Amino acid sequence: MKIITWPFAKLLELFNFTGSYAVALLFFAIVVKLVTLPFSIKQQKTQIKAAKLRPKMAAIEKKYAGRTDKKTLDKKQKELMELQQNEGYSPLSGCLPMLIQFPIIIILYQLIQNPLTYVCGMEDATVNAIIAQLHTLLPEVSTSSFTQLNVLQYAHELTEAGHTILHWDAMQSINLGFFGAYLGTTPTITSWYAFFPVATAVFSYLSMKLTRKFMGNNPALQAQTPETKTSGIIMDLMMPLMSLWIAFKLPALLSLYWVYQSILGVAQQAILSYAMPLPKYTDEEIRAILKAEKERAAANRAAMRSGEVSAKSLHHIDDDDDEDVYVPPIRSKFDEDEDAPSAPIAPAPVKPQGANQTHKRQTKKKK
Repeated sequence: MKIITWPFAKLLELFNFTGSYAVALLFFAIVVKLVTLPFSIKQQKTQIKAAKLRPKMAAIEKKYAGRTDKKTLDKKQKELMELQQNEGYSPLSGCLPMLIQFPIIIILYQLIQNPLTYVCGMEDATVNAIIAQLHTLLPEVSTSSFTQLNVLQYAHELTEAGHTILHWDAMQSINLGFFGAYLGTTPTITSWYAFFPVATAVFSYLSMKLTRKFMGNNPALQAQTPETKTSGIIMDLMMPLMSLWIAFKLPALLSLYWVYQSILGVAQQAILSYAMPLPKYTDEEIRAILKAEKERAAANRAAMRSGEVSAKSLHHIDDDDDEDVYVPPIRSKFDEDEDAPSAPIAPAPVKPQGANQTHKRQTKKKK
């Protein structure tokens, strides 16, 4: 772990020359974005592949629209997977860069929360000695509350009150002031420090919206049901609310770093979208793609009518459901060939004359 954190710790120590830990974190966040840029580029390439496939996937979704039975849903899923495999696209490939970045984010938060270890270079024994002294001077504060950011806060307050704190000279190199606020403070709902968690949630929400806009998703290609729209709204709200709840549990410094990441993430996505734009389709192109898919389905049904392929279902999308079953072909709303010959209509069966006379006598009796 020390080998992994060492270069990041040296960077954070280097950027502390500014005299403000908040400014040092801004430079640090920029470097982190540059380090993780290859993963973001990989993710952008995956998004480009997905955008190219989206019209064809939308055609498949519309072809199966309105049918919710298990056999049809399995058939639709199989067709979507075959399309993705033929085009060399894997949905999981977009998750891999995020999974790789996740442990890096955990390491970064450890660095930010422990400036005495990674910026001042103090050993664990030195940090424990400072905590023991603070606990003696502040017995009402539980030992578990002495995180390194809180240690800086308590040491600062006790020094101003006239107490002599161990290794205070080394700790003075870390300035947690930010426009009159002390970033080592954990926000509460009743204090004005609640601004930091609220800003975290707001920027998290705006980041998701702007990133989605830069990705250029075309609503015409989104075959969304009311259920998927509802789940999308819930996800848009859940992530900012979760970040709001976490921010109230951590010092304000981490909320500020979260805001930095949101702003830089939007800027990075804007640059990638300009350098590697996603394909965009006009309404005419979308209609042409959907029409081509319908014509392909119509050609398959024409071959089915001519006997090249045996018809096996009342619905053309179920032509592989059963074996050795023939059902006369019928017209579908997906057909584009309006002039294609339709199946001959069988004449209605003629009822026996005796049956008609019996029916008339029964009708007279009822009258």
